[in-house]
Amino acid sequence: MNYQLKKKKLNTVNSDLKEYKTEEQTITDRFKKEKKFYQIFKSYLEELDVKEFTKESYRDLYKISSFPVQGVELHKTIMAYHFALNKLISETHNIHRFPFLLDAILKEDIDKESLDLILTFINKNKPFDTQTFITLSESKKEQKLGDDNKKDTAVNMLIMDDVNHKYFNNEAKVIYIGDGLSKRSFLNENISKYSDKIEFIDDIIYSI
Repeated sequence: MNYQLKKKKLNTVNSDLKEYKTEEQTITDRFKKEKKFYQIFKSYLEELDVKEFTKESYRDLYKISSFPVQGVELHKTIMAYHFALNKLISETHNIHRFPFLLDAILKEDIDKESLDLILTFINKNKPFDTQTFITLSESKKEQKLGDDNKKDTAVNMLIMDDVNHKYFNNEAKVIYIGDGLSKRSFLNENISKYSDKIEFIDDIIYSI
């Protein structure tokens, strides 16, 4: 009886182990992912007007650590990389998707053409299966003061409502941190006035 029980357990373990992939299968799957990633990455580079990378180390998903470009070109390349990786993840089954967060998407010295290209690219390729958060800079304080010393770059002249209308069809929800007037004001607001809502959310989370 004891022997039969042990044999049954062993058969169960062996059956479970068969579901795991071998090293060869893992390498094959990884190669397929790398190929798919670069197809997406290459198409995004073209959309952002960045030349394709020919060196293998800049095309291998599991080896990329840097790119041989600088300034706005590097900025656009990294954006294409993040969007391509996020697209690849979205096409992978049986995984949990988190919101897509892009922080400080524009450089101060960016030209108007690149700014237009980037914002158009984001709207076209944003994921539809999860939320997308992007952060931009707009200073209402400088607008009020009319700071003549502030360089009138394309980024400094951005107005979020105009960006929402022109690039996102007024479908984006614009949230100002510190009302666009205060620096380092994220989470500085007294949250006690939201205690009822926080408690309500906690009840939902812990009931799951």
